[in-house]
Parts: sequence; C-alpha cells; structure tokens
Amino acid sequence: MKAYLASDGYYPPLMKKAIIEKFMWEAKFACECSNKPGAFEDINYIFGSVFHIVCSWLQVLYALNKTYLMNEKKALPHISRLSTIPDEFQLQINQVYSTIADGNFDEAYVIILKLDNEIRDLCAAN
Repeated sequence: MKAYLASDGYYPPLMKKAIIEKFMWEAKFACECSNKPGAFEDINYIFGSVFHIVCSWLQVLYALNKTYLMNEKKALPHISRLSTIPDEFQLQINQVYSTIADGNFDEAYVIILKLDNEIRDLCAAN
C-alpha cells in the first residue's frame, strides 16, 4: 500500500469500483437501519449509525477522486481538498450531528437522504 501512496497517482479502476459498490451499500444499509421504528429512542445508536454512514460516504468520495484513504481520522476535515464532493459536504454533516443532538431526528434524516442521493448522482456521473 505504501508503494501506491507514494506512486505517481495511479489508482486501480477495479479498486475504485469495489470501494464505491461496497461502501454505498454500507451507507444504504445503515440509513435503513437507523430509520426503523424505535431507533430514535437510542441516541447512541443514532449517532453510531450516522458515523457509519459518513465513514462509508468518505470512502466513496475519496475513491471517486482516486485518492487513497487509509482511515477515517481527519478524512472529513480534509474532504474540501477533493474536487468531486457534494456542495458544503462537511457543513451538511455537521448540521446532521447538531440536528440529532437537538432531538430533530426526522430533519437530520432528510439531510442524510439528500446527501445520499447527491453522492449516488456523483457515482453515476463518474
């Protein structure tokens, strides 16, 4: 992996495809699970689900930009360095977390679905 990271920018197309497919499925699954009846009664579960969704999207967005992502630490603050991302992605993610903290789960879920659709559109275009 270190050799790829130090390479001249080669990013294997099959790896890009595999990452996008796997992590878009992960994000969809976590979205569906977090919106089940009773899920909103457990704030820890909700935040955990959102973290899982966001980490999955980060994997996808880095792959779309043919950029290696070793782990999720600092991946969100560095997302603005990439060219192919939803508008105001980090701001919208922060809004999701603060909206959940305020107890507005339905509003947060609307933002999550909007972002998921935007990322799916980016995947289709690339």
